[in-house]
Amino acid sequence: MVSMADGKERLELWHDRLGHPGRNAFNALFRHAQWPVKKLDLRLPDDFQCESCVKGKLTRKSFRSSNNAPSREWLVGERAHSDIWVSYAVKSYSGKRYFAAFIDEASRFVTLFLLTERSEIYEKFGIYYEYVKTQLNVRMKDLQMDNAKEYTIPEASARRSMA
Repeated sequence: MVSMADGKERLELWHDRLGHPGRNAFNALFRHAQWPVKKLDLRLPDDFQCESCVKGKLTRKSFRSSNNAPSREWLVGERAHSDIWVSYAVKSYSGKRYFAAFIDEASRFVTLFLLTERSEIYEKFGIYYEYVKTQLNVRMKDLQMDNAKEYTIPEASARRSMA
């Protein structure tokens, strides 16, 4: 048993099935149809309103969450975020298993380094720091990272006490 929707319900159903086309596109589609639907009067009236289409055309002003807003705006190169990932299943052709990412806060530019060992992070950070200093002509002021042990430098406290 097949139920046929009548009148307005049938138009809404076709409008939905066809991906919510505009009135002109909808009417043109059925005007040039080469199939049995041509016999049906499936033209959208001028006063037709689709609730989904109306909601889709509404705009909202974007806002920045106060919880995620940085306390200050950073220039490109001044602040970076870093983390190390490991791939146990796949090694690179050169035998590297880890990779370190440095993500610039202002531009979201990502710099990746392949690592054989986690301890190589000090060398790679030095390369990244020099890159920011020479290529961007900016002094890096902050590096955000998790508290993983590969980011702790045992000699750092000794160097601070000697300074």
